[in-house]
Amino acid sequence: MPLFSPKTISAALAGFSFAPNATQLEAAKKWAELVRSGFIWRPKETSLEADFNRYVVQDILGYRSFDSTGVATVSVKQAIGSGEVDLALGHFGPGKAEVLAPFELKGPSLENLDSRAAKFHRPQLPATVAKSPSGGARKPKT
Repeated sequence: MPLFSPKTISAALAGFSFAPNATQLEAAKKWAELVRSGFIWRPKETSLEADFNRYVVQDILGYRSFDSTGVATVSVKQAIGSGEVDLALGHFGPGKAEVLAPFELKGPSLENLDSRAAKFHRPQLPATVAKSPSGGARKPKT
């Protein structure tokens, strides 16, 4: 079963045009080299976070980390709820942290994102925390 409905994706792409620039193409080539070289299969996800953020999120997709203006569209290790996420897309600046899309990165060797171990390590988002009977992170059943 696909992650997204092919019909929905086709409809969304019908009005979308993507012509990558030289920076995006170079970043995509670099990320592809990392995949082909085996670098990406390192055992810990943390060894990939900086490269994924740089090549995919910033160089290819165009999100920006903090600069001299103090404004960003991607934040690393962003606080959310009672925890933090690896990456967050949104609007960030002095006194402002509007998270639109939180990302909890997992290494490529993790085969089942629905496993108990993967669920236990996910930070609780505010909506999930509100639904949790304890009001906090849920512990896996033993």
